[in-house]
Amino acid sequence: MKIRKIVIALLMAVALIILLRGTTYAAGSFSASLTSSASDRVPLGGTFKVTLKISSIKVDQGISGISGVLNFNDDIVELVNDKVEGLNGFAATYNKDNGKLALDNAEATKNDTEIATFTFKVKDKTSAKVAQIEFNNIEGGNSDPNLDEPIKISSIKTVVSVGGNGDTSESPEPSESQSPSPSASSSSSSSARPSASQLPGTGGEEKTQSPSAPTTRSEQDMPSTGSEDYIIPLMIAIAALGLISFVNYKKID
Repeated sequence: MKIRKIVIALLMAVALIILLRGTTYAAGSFSASLTSSASDRVPLGGTFKVTLKISSIKVDQGISGISGVLNFNDDIVELVNDKVEGLNGFAATYNKDNGKLALDNAEATKNDTEIATFTFKVKDKTSAKVAQIEFNNIEGGNSDPNLDEPIKISSIKTVVSVGGNGDTSESPEPSESQSPSPSASSSSSSSARPSASQLPGTGGEEKTQSPSAPTTRSEQDMPSTGSEDYIIPLMIAIAALGLISFVNYKKID
């Protein structure tokens, strides 16, 4: 009898532990996008802004921190004052030498939010027709201890027509946007700025992109771990197991 009581008590304890830890299995997801303010070709010496936005946030405590690597060809454009402006409570820390960018907020958000803006100037003597701005190796997270590691998503980019006197008669033909890869990626170009230092577990090289018309690409949600699909049934099963164990325990008494 004593052994049976001990076994039932252990089963109830294990069920309680699993129930309390069930929420730690869901990693969550979010999306990010870059949007350019330029609707037409930006002339030599002209400026344009690019805005970074996060959206579709499916993280229990929201997002309070974003990091990644900002990549652009500095033979074509330059980041004005080497400065990134944080928005809506996000403070920006940018390293111009390696392109690393960190954005932090004291309060996490679950809302679609613009979190940073970049001001670029087209070089006076560039012969390029397009400028591509990329944000690679993206990671997001918060201070919630249940979030075991940062959530990684694909690279994002926006392409802007540049050069000439601001007319759009020579704008390149638009190309289809490509589906993002399921994990953070990076890009490289022989004429691009030196590749940024790698973030943990990601690559930092740049890849050559064919010219395209000014477009933005919003990243799809990263697939969640799938634990949400079975958490509720698991909880029900554990509750049933606990109830049965409790009834048996009472019968033994």
